[in-house]
Amino acid sequence: MAALLALVSACGSSSGGATASSGGPSAAPAASSLAGSGSSAIAGVPTLDELFKGLTSPPPTTGPAPTKGKNVWLVSCGQAIPGCSKLAAAVQQAAADLGWNFHIADGMLGANDGFNVAMRTAIAAKPDAIIDESIDCALIEQSLKEAKAAGIPVIAGQANDCADAPLFAGPSKFSTSAPAVKDFFGSWGEAGAAYIINKTGGKAKIIMSYVGNVVGKDINEGFQTTISKCSGCQVVGNFTIQATETTPGGPFGQQLQAMLTKYPDANVVYLPYDSQLTNGGGAQIVKQSGRDILLVGGQGTAPAIADLVRSGQLSAMTSVVSQLWLGYATADNVNRVLSGQPTVAEGVGVVTVDKDHGLPADGVPAATSFDVKATYNKLWGVG
Repeated sequence: MAALLALVSACGSSSGGATASSGGPSAAPAASSLAGSGSSAIAGVPTLDELFKGLTSPPPTTGPAPTKGKNVWLVSCGQAIPGCSKLAAAVQQAAADLGWNFHIADGMLGANDGFNVAMRTAIAAKPDAIIDESIDCALIEQSLKEAKAAGIPVIAGQANDCADAPLFAGPSKFSTSAPAVKDFFGSWGEAGAAYIINKTGGKAKIIMSYVGNVVGKDINEGFQTTISKCSGCQVVGNFTIQATETTPGGPFGQQLQAMLTKYPDANVVYLPYDSQLTNGGGAQIVKQSGRDILLVGGQGTAPAIADLVRSGQLSAMTSVVSQLWLGYATADNVNRVLSGQPTVAEGVGVVTVDKDHGLPADGVPAATSFDVKATYNKLWGVG
């Protein structure tokens, strides 16, 4: 999902990446010598056990009865890619359990003004509610104003509201420790930094990259805030890219290769997006460098990422989120808005997965320790 968010959430940008923490080690240990434990190398940083358990909280146990028969539309960021279509499918499954008439408008990744076209298609149907999935307010501000004028509530799913004049009727909320969308994506960076701190014993020289938009900035800030707690860690190279640059042989891969050459003593590479590891060639570039480097990151949205972990090429996916849980959580918050109640923290958060923790035999990690459908059906009193 972060790969698509990087693509569609372009309402803001950040200039070059900052270097976090001074006082890095004069000689970082090789990745093969690193080890983790159940206790954190740095006080105030999540332990490996906590990361494997997940930066989540329990789902809600009370809520309104289903608002059956409602006409609900979801504006998808782009059905052509799994990050959008899988989440839309999860919401559709939850909508069926709630007894809604559910429809999807395809934003087509914004091509030919696709986001606004899809939103206006939904508005024209005069629904009871619209779900905006992963499209920031700034990208569709005028059509959101049109929905508000028509009296149609728009609930944000992983989307930032307009700062000057909020237009969402209610935001989706995530874990209790990271309820807002900014906190949620900040926790991705926090988990990545915490994993690196623990796996290196607090001695890391890091090369990292983030996408220069709102979501990428949030991930980067979460990473920098956490890694700054480690006096023996240093981000030696942090370069900013655009989502369209993670293509085979593209600018991302070229910059990563340049960073590896420039910083021969770097012992960690952190790449938060699956697209950086696969399409952009990040995993292959690190492997071809011939160096013993701890490679960390990714969300586990495709079996190919799990294969990288299984082979040992990728140490861990640090930003795995259950699409099914996220879909049901989004539907629950919409049901609350339709019932005249505020949205609540649904518990969704990132889970760290390595070859010994949470990695399935095949397919994509579920990142939940409970039956999502059964839990929410019990909450809603259906089933």
